[in-house]
Amino acid sequence: MTIADMVEAKGWPFFRTLEKDVIRELSEQTDSVIAPGGGAVMDGDNVARLRQRGIFVLLTADMDVLARRIEADQTSAEKRPPLLEGTLRRELQRLLAERMPIYKELSQVTVDTSNRSIDEVVTRILGHLESQTNETPSM
Repeated sequence: MTIADMVEAKGWPFFRTLEKDVIRELSEQTDSVIAPGGGAVMDGDNVARLRQRGIFVLLTADMDVLARRIEADQTSAEKRPPLLEGTLRRELQRLLAERMPIYKELSQVTVDTSNRSIDEVVTRILGHLESQTNETPSM
């Protein structure tokens, strides 16, 4: 069942409960990348669980780039819930205004993906992780 179908049939509270259960289960694993939806970090329990074993990486992009990527994804409309108000850009602006302060507060690594390939983004993230691993504690 897609998120859109789930939200339509059972509502957002059902989806958020299921999301929380999945995050609880996944956060027990090691050596994993967990890429939750943007609303997952609006729940303090989710954040606490994810922080226990990992770091938060914030991938950003310009509004136009985000809109183009979503519009270019043929399956996006089927998978995501219907827009709450107006156009895709209006919805993106609303969600980013609401969530970006929290995203920035949580993130330990931020990479602007607007003009970078996937390989470049991965290289930047790995570079940060390697620099963290190579640092020695100061006394």
